[in-house]
Amino acid sequence: MIIVIDSGNTYTKVGQFDNGKLNKIYKKESIKEVLQTIRMLNPDKIVAGSVNFSIERIKEHIADIPIYSIDNKTPVPFNLNYKTPDTLGIDRKAVITYAWEKNPNENILVIDAGTCITYDFIGKDGIYLGGGISPGLEMRFRSLHEYTANLPEVAFQEEAFLIGDSTRNSILSGVINGSIAEIKGIIKQYEEKFNNLTIFMSGGSAIFFESKIKRSIFAIPNMGLLGLFCIYEYNNQSRKV
Repeated sequence: MIIVIDSGNTYTKVGQFDNGKLNKIYKKESIKEVLQTIRMLNPDKIVAGSVNFSIERIKEHIADIPIYSIDNKTPVPFNLNYKTPDTLGIDRKAVITYAWEKNPNENILVIDAGTCITYDFIGKDGIYLGGGISPGLEMRFRSLHEYTANLPEVAFQEEAFLIGDSTRNSILSGVINGSIAEIKGIIKQYEEKFNNLTIFMSGGSAIFFESKIKRSIFAIPNMGLLGLFCIYEYNNQSRKV
């Protein structure tokens, strides 16, 4: 058994891989909970990538299990045309890796809808060009409350009418319908620029957005875990580009 640790901005996912297949996911909020899960599973190896906490904190407590750390210098199966590769998040590299492994030689747009909504594009020639970053749903709701004097903090709900008939419903309309319109608009711009675009969507809000956008999208919420495992496999099968 191999476990993959994907530590994001909001929480950490621990994925249990048996014979190369993702069989179970544990969501944790603290390093202590992650360590407890590792001890419970007692895997043969740990694969870890993080935008949140240092992998070194895991290594300090886990000395008897091999740990394969994925960082900004870990090779990936595509080429980067990105001006600041050292600042490219491991989470973004992971989802692009998974999408490219599944649909090589295609123009691919990956939308990761989590704490942030990120857009990442890789061309059919295998060159990653970059993308965009905007606030996710929770961040938008929270910022309206924290950066204004009187707007309440509103919790996400799936239904939001275009015309909000109260302050709460107006916030729901602006955040949810605005985010849907943003994603649709970004997709349209990419489709106008690149032919035969293949679209993947990942993250905690992937299924919600996919249902609202109503187009051909591969919605895979756990692409981060799957992508980290792909990077690990790529670097352990002697097939680097």
